[in-house]
Amino acid sequence: AKGGAAASRDGRAAVSAGCRNTARSARRTRAAPAARERRKRYARLGVWEKNAKTIAFYQNHGFYQTGARSFFVGDARQRDSIMRKDL
Repeated sequence: AKGGAAASRDGRAAVSAGCRNTARSARRTRAAPAARERRKRYARLGVWEKNAKTIAFYQNHGFYQTGARSFFVGDARQRDSIMRKDL
């Protein structure tokens, strides 16, 4: 579901996090309790690496960086910081 946890078979919950404002980010942090109710072990999300405000927001809510992934927007290569919260 958009803005929520997507269940997987191996006990993970993936969360989309292309956030640009705190209100939107706050809604997405509700995905962790939803994943916990579904007996998931952790929630995972990606945040554009240059979005320091959103990265700090998620760190304040218990997420930590576990890696990165690259993607393209047109010809421009971008990177997301992959963050995780153990449930």
